[in-house]
Amino acid sequence: MSLAFLLTSLIVVASPGTGVLYTLAAALTRGSRASVAAAFGFGTPRTLVSTEPDAIREFYAACSGRVIYKSLSSVRSIVHRLEPRDLGEWLERVRSCPAQFQEQITGVDVRVHTVGGEVFAVEALSDTDDYRYARREGSSLCLRETAVPREIGDACVAMSRHLGLEVAGIDLRRTDDGYCFFEVNPSPGFLLYERATGQPISKAVANLLRAPMHAGPPAPREAPA
Repeated sequence: MSLAFLLTSLIVVASPGTGVLYTLAAALTRGSRASVAAAFGFGTPRTLVSTEPDAIREFYAACSGRVIYKSLSSVRSIVHRLEPRDLGEWLERVRSCPAQFQEQITGVDVRVHTVGGEVFAVEALSDTDDYRYARREGSSLCLRETAVPREIGDACVAMSRHLGLEVAGIDLRRTDDGYCFFEVNPSPGFLLYERATGQPISKAVANLLRAPMHAGPPAPREAPA
C-alpha cells in the first residue's frame, strides 16, 4: 500500500463521512482474506489497490490488458473493465479515489452461500463484467443452481468458520484450472439467488437462528498447511 494511498485516506477522513475509514479497512482486510483463501486451496487473481496511475499502468501491462476495477468505499460499486482509453488523463482521478484492480479471469461466476455447515451454490451466466447489474445494463442474466465439488464446499465452510462467519456469501469463478476466489461477503444479500433457484437459504438461516446458541463465536478452524 503506497504512502499516497494512506495520505489520501487521512485527508478525506478529516472531512465529514466515514466512507474512507471503510475504504482503508477494506483495502487491508481484502488482502488478508485473499491470504486466507489461498491457505484453503483457492487460487486468487493478481490484485492491486492503488492511487498511483503509473503503478496501475504497469499492472495493466503485466496482465496483458485484461484488468477489471471497482472503487473501495462504503457504497456498493460496479465492476468495470479497464480499457486502453482509460489509461490517460481519466486515470489521474484515481489519486483521490482508491480503487481495486484485478486481473480478469475467464470462467463462470459461482456464488456459494454457507449457512452453518450447509452449502448453496449458484452459477451466474451473463455477458457483462458485473452480473449483478446485467439487467440494468440491458443484458441477460441466468442464475441457476449448481453443484461444487465436495472439497470446494468443505473449503468454503471451513474458511467461513475460520473467519468467524456462520453465514457468508463467497464469490468464486470456475475456470479450466479449478475455482478462483474473489471475496467473502459477511452479510450476503441472498434473496436474489433464492428467488431465482428456489434454494431454501432463508429456511437454513431461520433454522440456524433457532438452534441452541453458541457459548461464543464459532471456533476458528486451522487453515491447511
